[in-house]
Amino acid sequence: MAKNAKKPVQLKLALPSENDFKKVLRALGSHEKDKDAAVGSLREAIKNGIEKYHVNKRALAMFRSLARLNNKELQLALDHLDHYRKIGGLDERATEQRLLPLAVTDAPVKTKKKKGEVVTGSFQKKMQTTVNGADETLQHAAE
Repeated sequence: MAKNAKKPVQLKLALPSENDFKKVLRALGSHEKDKDAAVGSLREAIKNGIEKYHVNKRALAMFRSLARLNNKELQLALDHLDHYRKIGGLDERATEQRLLPLAVTDAPVKTKKKKGEVVTGSFQKKMQTTVNGADETLQHAAE
């Protein structure tokens, strides 16, 4: 055998008893009920977010998918996504259809100055966007 060759796997060829099989099915059935309840609650929360807080369903789905990734996978996925948006022409298409001004938060900025020390301060942010062919400058300041 070569040095890196894997040893053959021994399969245990046994069938479960009828009672064991029924136990497994009962356990799966109870988990299915729990899953159905959780899915129903999740759908209700998403519906509430859409109706009450104007969350975009598709953007939320993309965000939730990305949020499940570990940090390394997230960084790689975001780098690729930014690149694909640029080379695929999606940003240009979206800019042509700009429906909302770019969002700016009203919350003060929190930055860590030294280990354990949090400093809040004001910030001012200007953004230029095109809305229906007219340039707009959005300015926001928070104290």
